[in-house]
Amino acid sequence: MRVFCLGIIAFCTAVGVFSHEGGSAIEGYQKRIRDHLLIKDYTSALSDLKLFLARFPQSKELHILKVCALAESGSGLEALEAWNGLIASYPEVKENVHLIETVAWGILSRAESSSQQVVNISSMIGASLTRDAKAVQVLQRHLRSSNAYLRMVAVRLATQYGDRQLIEEIQRMLKKEVVWYVRLEILRALGRLQCKEVTSLLKEIVESPKSTIEERATAAEALLSLYDHLEGKELQKLLESPRAGLRYLACNIVAYLNLQDQAESIASLMQDTSTEVKIAALNTLTVIGLPSSCKISILEKVKVLLEEEHPVVAITACRLLMHYQSHEALTCLKKWITGDQAEMARLAACALALSGSFGKEAARQLLSKVKDDFIKVNLAYGSLSQEGPVGELCEEIALFLAKQEGKIMLDMSWNPLLKVVAPSRIRHTPEMVQYPTVVDQHTRLHLLNVLAIMGYPQAEASIKNYLKSQSMGATYAASALLIEEGAEDSIEIIKDLLKDPEEKVRVQAALVLAMLGGDKEALQVLKEMYPKVDRDLKIAILEAMGHIGSKEEIPFLLGLLEDPFNVMKVIAASSIIQCIYH
Repeated sequence: MRVFCLGIIAFCTAVGVFSHEGGSAIEGYQKRIRDHLLIKDYTSALSDLKLFLARFPQSKELHILKVCALAESGSGLEALEAWNGLIASYPEVKENVHLIETVAWGILSRAESSSQQVVNISSMIGASLTRDAKAVQVLQRHLRSSNAYLRMVAVRLATQYGDRQLIEEIQRMLKKEVVWYVRLEILRALGRLQCKEVTSLLKEIVESPKSTIEERATAAEALLSLYDHLEGKELQKLLESPRAGLRYLACNIVAYLNLQDQAESIASLMQDTSTEVKIAALNTLTVIGLPSSCKISILEKVKVLLEEEHPVVAITACRLLMHYQSHEALTCLKKWITGDQAEMARLAACALALSGSFGKEAARQLLSKVKDDFIKVNLAYGSLSQEGPVGELCEEIALFLAKQEGKIMLDMSWNPLLKVVAPSRIRHTPEMVQYPTVVDQHTRLHLLNVLAIMGYPQAEASIKNYLKSQSMGATYAASALLIEEGAEDSIEIIKDLLKDPEEKVRVQAALVLAMLGGDKEALQVLKEMYPKVDRDLKIAILEAMGHIGSKEEIPFLLGLLEDPFNVMKVIAASSIIQCIYH
């Protein structure tokens, strides 16, 4: 009898315990799991979850915590499997944006050890959009990557943060980085981040004879962003410096701050021993203008440079003189335009077209007399920035784009103020796949956008022909570069092409729209085309969806997390995070 009573007591006690656990105790279990996750003790969290779920298999909250624990521990695939089981039992969880982000993070964190570059890049982009401590850690690891391209992307993304750790890491990289395109990105980043601590280092780069022209110009631009004013004595020290790089910097500062009272000091640099400083001085005087008090004396010095041995100096001097003594300068520019040096002829054509109303009229008259397609397009392209009729000029540009089969570029290597349409000299680099093709298509998109801005009636036909003739992946990369320019006038034209009967035109238009305007109208076309295209274009479509950032596409992207290819999973996860934070 005693044994029976003890058995009843034990049974009642057990029932009481489990009844209690069905209430407040389960909340204690959840808190225990959350505490494990807080201190990143994922092993204990998963071990306890296994025990607790065996007791309470119907607990939605515990299943949610299991998804979180798996994702945060880096077990992205297991987290996805747990997520699928969870939404099968509890469909309402599909609306839990925080949990969706956690699942996507699980995929991204697993990708950090991937050997595929595109996977690492997508992981970084997705991480950077979350703006939390995890993203800073991801970016910091990639800033120290052995892969130069990943370092460059990490630097670019790190500029979105004001995090001290990232800034100090980028400053450290400036002293040690040897890969040229990563160095350029570091210099741009330091300018954007307003890092005054590196002023002396930037000056060293500007004045160093070992610095490339592009590196010196980028360092000077970064320095300019640090100046909102400059003491007269400090400017004078730069103007009189024995270092050509610092005299070059002084010219840029005067132009940037529009210090017209320094015109005479700048004019003295037109006789500098450095060709780069001479060009910078002439450009500065063109930008700030010549004050009446010293105009005549400066123009006499400019005329001397028309006979300068270095052709770029002579052409730059002609451009300055065109604003004051047009006929003499025009004679000199015509000599270069009709000369036998093709590169200088194109540069002179660009300089003439950008020399005010008189220059535009002279350029228009020369259009019918010159035969070289590149000279003609530079005369037309430069003249479009002036006032007056543009129909003939647009026609010339459209004809050039239709005829020119070789790759082209906008060349600013001779003079940073003159964008010259020229045959491409771009070489392949590890920085970007198909880089020469991307630059060519960027240039063509830029010129097509100019036609749209100017209201050219045949702009739509020109854009359609372009989309039909180009490879889709490269067009997407080129349009990504074009974002910075703004292409609002082209967007309406490209929207109309979403209804084109040709599939290639539709998907090309959708990709360009996604990058230029983040247009939701492009989404339907992209989703429709996704199953029909190759892997490279699938990647472009997923990236475009992330750029558009529509939350309505999250279910579609979630489905792609089960793709057998790791790269697709990672880009889909990155796009999900972009959609959440858009």
